[in-house]
Amino acid sequence: MRDKPKQAIPRRRKTFRTPRPATLAKRPLHHAIATAAAAATRTQANPVDLGWAAGFFDADGHLSAPTQKHQPYPNGRPRKPSIRLVASVSQNNREVLEHFQKVVRAHGKIYCQTRNIGQNRQCYALMYDGRHALEIIYLLRPNLHRKQYEADAARELAIKGRLGMYPGPKGFPPAVQRARRLLPKKIRRLK
Repeated sequence: MRDKPKQAIPRRRKTFRTPRPATLAKRPLHHAIATAAAAATRTQANPVDLGWAAGFFDADGHLSAPTQKHQPYPNGRPRKPSIRLVASVSQNNREVLEHFQKVVRAHGKIYCQTRNIGQNRQCYALMYDGRHALEIIYLLRPNLHRKQYEADAARELAIKGRLGMYPGPKGFPPAVQRARRLLPKKIRRLK
C-alpha cells in the first residue's frame, strides 16, 4: 500500500469583523469631546455638591498633560510621543475622595501614595485620565476660579491637539503639531 501524498491544507483567510457599536468608554478621546459636555449636563448632581467639588478641585486638584515616550517599533523605526490629559486630586482622607467621586460620577481610581518620612498620615490620589479627565473639566469648569485657565487650556488641547486620534501615516497637520507642542507647556506655566 502506498501512502497518499499529503494535500496542502488551504489557509484560512483573515476575515475582518464589523466593529461593534462603540460606547463612550470605548471611543477615543476625540469622540468624547462632543459628548463630554453632554455627559456633564446629564449628571444629576446637586448644584451645591458640584460647587463643593469645584472648590475642592480648585484647592487640591491638579491638571496636567504629560508626554509619554514609547519604545521604537521592532523594525527600529521610532514612535512619536503621545500626550494624555490627567486630572487628579490628592488628599489624606480617603472618604472625602470617595465623596468627590460620587458627586462627579466619572470613572476614576483612588491610588494609595507611597509614604515618606515627612508625612504623618497616609495620602491618597484620585486620578482621572483621558476622556474622564475631560468630563471632569466640562463638569466643574463653570464653578472653577483658580484653575479655570488651566481647564480652558486643557479643553483647547483636547480639541485643537486632537487627543486620542491616530495621526495616520502622514502625521498630524502643522497646526495640530503646534497645538500639541505649545498647549501642554501653557498648562504647566499656569500652575
